[in-house]
Amino acid sequence: MHTAQELADFTVPLLADYVTVDLTEAVRLGEEPLERLGPMGGRLPKFRRAGMASIHPGTPESLWPRGEVVYVPPASPFIRVLSSGKSVLQPVLETAPGTWLDDDPARAAKIRELGMHSLMVVPVHARGALLGVAVFVRTDTPAPFDEADLLFAEELVARAALSLDNARRYTRERATALALQHSLLPRSVSGGAAADVVARYLPADAEGGEGGVGRYVHGQPYR
Repeated sequence: MHTAQELADFTVPLLADYVTVDLTEAVRLGEEPLERLGPMGGRLPKFRRAGMASIHPGTPESLWPRGEVVYVPPASPFIRVLSSGKSVLQPVLETAPGTWLDDDPARAAKIRELGMHSLMVVPVHARGALLGVAVFVRTDTPAPFDEADLLFAEELVARAALSLDNARRYTRERATALALQHSLLPRSVSGGAAADVVARYLPADAEGGEGGVGRYVHGQPYR
């Protein structure tokens, strides 16, 4: 979440007026991917908003706050990016009737209200996994996105994707280490009638939570 937010913050207003980073739940943070994302085969993936930034205070463009599940229409550019693994560039954002926005009236209303006129959707790739999409939008900046902007966005996203995947792997490994530590504790302890006794794992590395030994911590004797 922190890395995704940093990507959004860095690119506004450097590249775009509004940016979101949405991570697919098919590759959960802290876990190995259950499957590689390729052709969708009719399956609609879920996204979770991990980062967003805007030139407007309060990010009025976003329909969802950070951490919330994001609705994605099946015919949207976001699904096209997940299906192909390739970026989508729309120098002029398609908003006319008959487009994917017909199935997403809330998003269409935001686009018209805030004058969103140019769009880039870039896949977040890392080590063979597709983690999500980064969306770049221009509202107040009159110039549309071009191929040079897309190349720049793809380079930024590629660098951020490695950090996102490292964070995901670290979270998974840390969760595994904690589970192992807890398994080393005794199932039950007893101090008889004289004291309460509990078990606790004290890591050798207090900051990283790694290594260490099991200890018994004795409570106050009963009076």
